[in-house]
Formats: sequence, structure tokens, C-alpha cells
Amino acid sequence: MAKARTGAEAAGAAGQDDTGRRRIDFLDIASHELRTPLTVLRGQAQLMQRRLLKQPERAAESAEVAKMLYQIERMANQLDVFLAAAHIAQQRFQVTPTEIDLVATVRRALEAPLAGATGHMIRFAAEPEQITGEFDRKRIEELIGILLSNALKFSRGGEVALLLRRQDENTARLEVHDTGSGVPAGERRRIFDAYTTGSNAENAGAGLGLYVAREIVRRHHGKIGVHARRGGGSVFWVELPVRQPAQAAPATAAPPAATHA
Repeated sequence: MAKARTGAEAAGAAGQDDTGRRRIDFLDIASHELRTPLTVLRGQAQLMQRRLLKQPERAAESAEVAKMLYQIERMANQLDVFLAAAHIAQQRFQVTPTEIDLVATVRRALEAPLAGATGHMIRFAAEPEQITGEFDRKRIEELIGILLSNALKFSRGGEVALLLRRQDENTARLEVHDTGSGVPAGERRRIFDAYTTGSNAENAGAGLGLYVAREIVRRHHGKIGVHARRGGGSVFWVELPVRQPAQAAPATAAPPAATHA
């Protein structure tokens, strides 16, 4: 009987593993398949916007196209999350730091949301105006997209603030302040796990964004966490070294996220 139970348990575990592999394969394939038509759609919308900007009398139409482009960027960001999650599971996730200006990279990542008139006020402040260091530009843009999308999704109007500063000679700190319902204290560490969302979140999605954000930060040898915002909402924070250590990149299996209560 003991052998029969052991065999059943092994079969069940194998079935779960197979289901997990199929899920990851689906995320990978779907992300690749949807990327091409979305790229075409973005290009056509950008062409339309350029034409409208040359005609001041059609400012209202140009604003509507800006909203369309913002939604296209949201879809593109979500595809990036799905693809990154699949690559993390497949141990194919790569981060390649180069010398860039972190402030300029964050500003670039905010262009579509700022132009898209999301119904929120998005404020960005940086001190100093230039923070040069070793970062993967594409991954940092993905990180900003995840944290901003998260803040906009759960904030019901009001201001979303991104504050970037030089914490000290070796570290840059980014904070994203939202006005949402907040993350319960007991869930602030677990919220960065895959397929996990806050218990008080409505229409939270797949629960992969913060998981990917944690991996991007970890691969930059940084820290990520969340704490309550005074007056309501949350502050998601990231600390990144401006210079990457010489040792090899860490393995994909991620340790628990560093958080503050």
C-alpha cells in the first residue's frame, strides 16, 4: 500500500510539473506570436500621430491617438512580462548592463503614459538630473513599466509619483508612490512571488509583474520592497548599485525579496 501511495504521489507531481511546463511554453509562444502584430499596430498609430501633429486644428484627434498608443504600450509591457516570466522559468533570462543615464532611461519609459492622458497625474522628480551607471536599459524600462502599471491600475485617480535619487555614492533609489488600497502588511514579502496578488486587489491580473520586477532588480544586485504610504496607498521602492560587481550573475532561483514593513 505504501508503494502504491508513493507511486500515486509521484504521478501527481509529474502531472503538476507537466502542467507547469505547458503553462510556461504557452506564455513563451503567445508572447512571441502577439509581438509582431502589436509592433505593426504601434507603427501605424505612430505614423498617424506624426501626421496629426502637423495639423494643429486636429489636436483633439491627436490626443485620442496618444491614448491609443498608451494602451498599445500597456499591451506591449504585458507581453514583455509574460515573456520574461517564461524565460526566468526556463533559465534563459538575461540582464546585460551597459553605461547609461538612469534618469534619461526612466524619462523615456514614462513618455507613453504621460502622453496617454490616463486620468491620473503622473509626477516624476530626479535628484540629481543625471545618474550614470551600469544598467540594462531594456530591463530598466521593463521595470518602470511594471511598477507604473501597477500603481496606475490600483490608484483610483489622484497622483502617482516616481521619485529617483542618488541614495549615496554607490546606490540609486527609485520610489513609486500610489494612492491605492495598499498591500496588507502580512503579504508584503509574498507579493513578489509568481502568480501572487494582494488579497484586497480587484482585477489584479496574472500576478507576474512584481515577480519579474524582483528578478530584474536582483540581476542588477539590488533590492526591492514595499511599505505603506502615509495617507493611504503604497510605496514600492528599488535600490540599485550604480556599478555592478565583477562576479558572475546569480542563478535564476530567486531568494525572498527584501522588504520593509
